Amino acid sequence: PDELVHPSGPPNDGLFRMVYAGSLYGAGEAETYFEALLKALQRSRELHPEAFANCRVDLYITGHDTARYEARVAGAGLSDTVRFHAPLPAREIFPILAQADVVPIFIPSGNKDFLGTKFTELFFLRRPVLHIGETGLVSRTIMENRLGASVQVNELVSLLPRLIAREVVLDVDPSYDLTPHLLEHITDRLLQEVLV
Repeated sequence: PDELVHPSGPPNDGLFRMVYAGSLYGAGEAETYFEALLKALQRSRELHPEAFANCRVDLYITGHDTARYEARVAGAGLSDTVRFHAPLPAREIFPILAQADVVPIFIPSGNKDFLGTKFTELFFLRRPVLHIGETGLVSRTIMENRLGASVQVNELVSLLPRLIAREVVLDVDPSYDLTPHLLEHITDRLLQEVLV
């Protein structure tokens, strides 16, 4: 949290912002996720053209050449909506994430029971997380604590257009206790349970 800004929330300008910051790993699963995202955006454009016109998806993908993803976005006719950016350091990306209406998170099935540092950061920002992946500790934590939503990859095509049209709004429990996710607490727990 030392590098995180005070959560500000999205500006009240009518724009629906979705911001992804991170890597796309998991090879075939990442490809499936990206394809589902494109289909969901195309479906949103068909069902809710006015809402879709006010949608922006910003991708800050790390560790990958994004050229092939950019080509797929262009091929789907989504270049005006989906924008690629160079990765940013934490101090610069967190204010951008804090203004998102939804922060999508793709977790490969092998990590479905692992709450990594990305979750600690997003929970602190109090932005709704849209977890896309298999059910596990990650999805249960998000759903049970009202931190956003969790869907299987094949469900994204039906949910995302409704989010963009604001037919469904993901809320976040502002009273959710972040203590278990903070480094100091995790370190203390490691000392007590592992290194004793």
